Amino acid sequence: MGDKCAGRQLDPRLDGRSASGQHNYRRCKKNDLFVAENYRKQGVANLLMDAAEQYAQDTGAVRIVLATQITNTAAQTLYESRNYVRDEAFYHYMLRLV
Repeated sequence: MGDKCAGRQLDPRLDGRSASGQHNYRRCKKNDLFVAENYRKQGVANLLMDAAEQYAQDTGAVRIVLATQITNTAAQTLYESRNYVRDEAFYHYMLRLV
């Protein structure tokens, strides 16, 4: 089996109603994106993000939602370079069950 250089997982969801209250809308939540160390700094992450954004558009999503660890400044730099905006209106909570 060959080496895996990168991966991503997208979760398309149907969310409630639009701002007008009339239509459902789709969003994509990016669950995982990684690039193996020996493939970093070669544009692989940007290619994965291109594919993720295209998939979201193709499936009718109106937004992509993603999260990263506070300490993962490389990911934050990538997202911000692609015009993603850090959410300052909401805190996100998690309850670990296992």
